[in-house]
Amino acid sequence: MLLSSAMNEPERPPETPGARVRWLSEGPPDAELVPRARAGDAWASRLLYRRHVGIAMQTALRTLRNRAEAEDVVQDAFMLAFSRLDQLREPGAFRGWLTRIVVSGVHRRLRQRVVEPLDGLDAEASPAASPAVRAELRLLDEVLDKLEAEDRVAWTLRYVLGYKVEEVADACECSRSTAKRRIQAAHAVVERHVSMGVLDG
Repeated sequence: MLLSSAMNEPERPPETPGARVRWLSEGPPDAELVPRARAGDAWASRLLYRRHVGIAMQTALRTLRNRAEAEDVVQDAFMLAFSRLDQLREPGAFRGWLTRIVVSGVHRRLRQRVVEPLDGLDAEASPAASPAVRAELRLLDEVLDKLEAEDRVAWTLRYVLGYKVEEVADACECSRSTAKRRIQAAHAVVERHVSMGVLDG
């Protein structure tokens, strides 16, 4: 299946104000959409894409901090997911399964990365953020770049994206104890260099 077909707007959502958002979140459940997509229902595939592309892109962008790389990872992740839907044992677990594919792609990118300009966390700060907060965020970017890829991804999922430890473990395909160890190792480094108060806002 081509990703280009999945990227189009679903044909069936209602057009009343706010209904499109509700349809994406409250429409047919993934457990129903996945079998239909497996059977070649292009509409079901498009709705799966529209429902989950936001969190997939956020995960890739916040961990890689490079939009072009993040877009490539997300596109590859959806293409792989749609080509391997028959391997998903629990159709209702599509989101977690997709997240694992995205995180795997992020790890590959981090291992292969050549140093490029990054869209740092300071670029995402509120326009009202003080120069001190922006400087703190730039320092955080520098610290994150020095972490081991596995630690950096686990920490970002936990403290930037707000994943629970269990969700980090699932996304990184490791045990809960390993995920916790990676998060704590990264957090110890970050705390030595950056005031964590900048992440509270």
